[in-house]
Amino acid sequence: LTPLTKEQKDAVAKNVTAAIEKLRNYQGALGGFAYWPGGAEVNDWSNTYAGHFLIEAKNKGYAVPEDVLTKWLEYQNRAVKNWSPGG
Repeated sequence: LTPLTKEQKDAVAKNVTAAIEKLRNYQGALGGFAYWPGGAEVNDWSNTYAGHFLIEAKNKGYAVPEDVLTKWLEYQNRAVKNWSPGG
């Protein structure tokens, strides 16, 4: 909404890159993201939020690890196929 200075742009890039790396700690073995680092249970909200963040970051040119994104997409595909109304 407002132009950023070079310093502000650099800070944004640093924060986005740090967040991408930090998300590895939230991703479980099956690819979904937990609400807490190292958590075993996937939280639907944080999982969707984290995956969306990774996709948007990649679309903006940030280096998103392919294994992290691929595992998340596989998790999402399985979740969609197993979804039923009412849980």
